[in-house]
Amino acid sequence: MVEYDPEIGLRIEQKPLHNTLGLWNSTFHWRATYFDDLCNTDPSSLPECLQAEREFVIAENEMIHRSVSAHERVVEFGCGVGRSVLASIRRYPGKFFAGIDYAPNQILLFHKEIVRGRHHNAAAILADVGATPFRDGSFDCLLICNQTFGTFLGETRRSALREVQRLLAPGGTFLIGGFTNLALAEECYSAWNIPLEWIDSKRRLVSLGPYMSLWQDEAGVIELLASSGFALKERRSVKLGFVDAFLRV
Repeated sequence: MVEYDPEIGLRIEQKPLHNTLGLWNSTFHWRATYFDDLCNTDPSSLPECLQAEREFVIAENEMIHRSVSAHERVVEFGCGVGRSVLASIRRYPGKFFAGIDYAPNQILLFHKEIVRGRHHNAAAILADVGATPFRDGSFDCLLICNQTFGTFLGETRRSALREVQRLLAPGGTFLIGGFTNLALAEECYSAWNIPLEWIDSKRRLVSLGPYMSLWQDEAGVIELLASSGFALKERRSVKLGFVDAFLRV
């Protein structure tokens, strides 16, 4: 069910979480190497959609590294196997990193990588992003990467934003990446081998069976976060979407 909601623009009834959980748990292996392989591939050998994804991932990685270098306590919501922060964990042993996800297989893989690398500065946490086990103001940098925010819908989105506000100390950075170029959606999901049910171009909503994904416009995200106590700090737009950094005011 999709209807207007003045708080987030849309009110979307989230499908049962166990359906999505099954999907993430059954597709976790490829996430460990896919993004590095994509970045190391000659873009001229890729179709347009994967060229755009490669550009997005590189831009996001650059923004992550820049944000992490300026902060000491970093947490990622929807961290999966940890691919967005592992390079920073290795590079900055004096900083603390936490990754939060509710898919056990992905968190287990992330945890195994932390143990294998003897990274004493990191923790992989199995939890819902709307109810994390940390105290108020525990972090000065919070990440939601690679269109994960687009899958936080309805009450999940509202509770996640409340938790971002609670965990992030004043003056901290909130980094968010998202897809906007809906014209590439069908080609992208085909390349990712993810079955596509339908696309609602008017509402910018994509149904993928177990879950839905909102390919929101960047201006809408900026407006939403401004109303939640965040000021735009740095903006990076690419063909597939955006990676923006916000200041917790």
